[in-house]
Amino acid sequence: MKGKAKQMEKQRLRSLEAVVFDMDGLMFNTEALGERCMRTVLAQHGYTLTHEFYLKMVGSSGKITRAMQFAEFGEDYPHDLLARQTHDLMQSEIKTHGLEIKPGLMELLAFLKQEKIPCCVASSTRHAGVENYLQIAGIQDYFQFIVGGDEVNLSKPNPDIFLKALEKAKVSSSDALVLEDSINGIKASRAAAIPVICVPDMIMPPKDIRAHCLCLVDSLDHVITLLK
Repeated sequence: MKGKAKQMEKQRLRSLEAVVFDMDGLMFNTEALGERCMRTVLAQHGYTLTHEFYLKMVGSSGKITRAMQFAEFGEDYPHDLLARQTHDLMQSEIKTHGLEIKPGLMELLAFLKQEKIPCCVASSTRHAGVENYLQIAGIQDYFQFIVGGDEVNLSKPNPDIFLKALEKAKVSSSDALVLEDSINGIKASRAAAIPVICVPDMIMPPKDIRAHCLCLVDSLDHVITLLK
């Protein structure tokens, strides 16, 4: 995106009608937790999860990551069993240690509530999983609705999730803002023609992907400065 075009987009942020949040890696530190738990479970069954392979799965739907794991580990890979055990281990960790909220989230949510800017979540995670995490964190009341990966035919990097969010919010793409951490999320927001701000988590998007963002910020509270 050219400098002048980016400046025009930033000016539009002052008249926002909706902010669309990703979840894993953006609001919660669940990507790193997921990697630790998955590596532990796979090791118990004789499989090795590399950091590089895990990063390839970040931001993708369960259907896509399932296919990726069969391609990586073989057709006899017990995906459903290991996925269930990984999920159970994650839930145990969250129950014991809590759900780690990313820096700046609470400040940004409070600001958006004060400014009466509606918020929603559009995540590749299933709707029930998103709802569960929002309730655990006690922030469900900040969001008008959720669009989960199980509610659309095609998940990120396809634009379906964000287009559905626009439809439910009854706003145009130019009046919304997406907050994302993943490459697939940035690609999806671009395909939906929604301005996006990236808050990198485990992956720093390459230069060609960063070009599609209004900007990159270190933490969510930095978004407040852009909206003022």
